[in-house]
Amino acid sequence: MQFATIIPVGFSRKYFSSTGYFITSVIFVVSMLLAPNRILAQTVIAQDEASNYASWTDGSNEGFGFEPWTITSGTTDGGFAGAFTGNPADAGISGMPNPSFGLFANPEGGNFVNTDRPFAQPMLAGQTLSFDWGVNFDSDGPGNKGIILFSGGTGGDELIVINQGGTAEITINGDPMFSNYGTQAMTLNFEVSAPN
Repeated sequence: MQFATIIPVGFSRKYFSSTGYFITSVIFVVSMLLAPNRILAQTVIAQDEASNYASWTDGSNEGFGFEPWTITSGTTDGGFAGAFTGNPADAGISGMPNPSFGLFANPEGGNFVNTDRPFAQPMLAGQTLSFDWGVNFDSDGPGNKGIILFSGGTGGDELIVINQGGTAEITINGDPMFSNYGTQAMTLNFEVSAPN
């Protein structure tokens, strides 16, 4: 498993102009290490998944170890934007459970949806944030979609920025990550290497 070096205390998903974006269970894990590179036990500190929700709305919190979701959206000129739980296969995404969390905003031109989810407690050295992400379709214009991991909350420092704009290319902190749409679920893992 590959890990990035970050110290997140929350994450945010930004989505502008298009459809076909899903994230599934979010898991925050502590691994206990007694020997180099040998995990002896894992404890889940925070977890959430779309199947917990009858309705995924602003302020909902059916998982544990996180603060409630903040979901904001805006539309212009008769556009559409929102958050839902649904089947990723309906958007051409494979390898994710039904249901998963999904977002949409279209057409381009100021329509957006953002979701923010702080951890109840900051992550510590050795802890890992893991989630599956699938995305299909580019923004078909100047919009973008992606994930931002923050230190110090959504007003804090951006540590990791995963972005897809008007093409199939997905970048991480501005560098190429994938050249194709994420239609096969991508499992992303981020481990804290040093305390805040």
